[in-house]
Amino acid sequence: MSSVEPSPYSVFKSLEWIEGVVWDVTGLPDAFAGLLSDCSAIAHDRSCASEHTAAALTTLDIVEPAKSMYDASGPDALKEAIETAANDANYANLVGNICDSYYFLRSLNVFSLDSKSFEGIVALLHLNEQDDDASSSITYTHAEIVAMLNTYLHKLESDYPGIKQYANCIMLEANVEQEFGACHELLYAFRSELPTDGELYMNTLRCISDCVQENAGMKQLTERVHALYGGSHGEFWPAALNFVWELYNDNDGEYGDPAEYMDIEPAANAPGNASINTQTVSVAH
Repeated sequence: MSSVEPSPYSVFKSLEWIEGVVWDVTGLPDAFAGLLSDCSAIAHDRSCASEHTAAALTTLDIVEPAKSMYDASGPDALKEAIETAANDANYANLVGNICDSYYFLRSLNVFSLDSKSFEGIVALLHLNEQDDDASSSITYTHAEIVAMLNTYLHKLESDYPGIKQYANCIMLEANVEQEFGACHELLYAFRSELPTDGELYMNTLRCISDCVQENAGMKQLTERVHALYGGSHGEFWPAALNFVWELYNDNDGEYGDPAEYMDIEPAANAPGNASINTQTVSVAH
């Protein structure tokens, strides 16, 4: 990336500014989601990049008047990034990936990350998409990226206590929401019924994510999740079962009554808490 191209951090901050004004300016609740989609498509739909670029720039022209002396830069960084991305596939990947991961990255605002720490996370989240020239790129496995991301988050712990567990939880929630089309309220309600330390909640989400990657059906997933709820955790099994059933059931009763699964045997070879180190890094909106 050349020195004149907006940094990932400046692109993100520009997106934040736009999110804060776009609804008031346009009156359209989905205007920001549309902008994220257009910016992502510049990278992922190169054959129609000019159309996506035009659509994104149109939205920026609409919000431009909202700038003031207190936030003079407004959407400028994103506008410059979009114009660069239109002619540079590698940079388009960077911008698109920031947009794909926007809500996850925004959730980290609670830690007030500096630009260097922020951009380190962005780079690791999309390690396999940083260079469009496959001949000069190294392709990392999912497990390798997870390991590197966790190592990096661990290094940030001294400056940002709790960031590793927090980030992993947000990524797991995003993955489950994306895979099942689940609303965040469902996950929040489930979490509120479990121990407050969050460990059982995260282990359950990890187990579900692992099962999804293995294309497991509801019965196998239920058996695996049940294995996490032995001993003192048994009292929370009804809540976990209902959560799994809600994820799978699609309003037409395809999976029957959740009570039918109450006595299902836990999987004997389930990893249980041993799955603690397997997380997804899929955080696309």
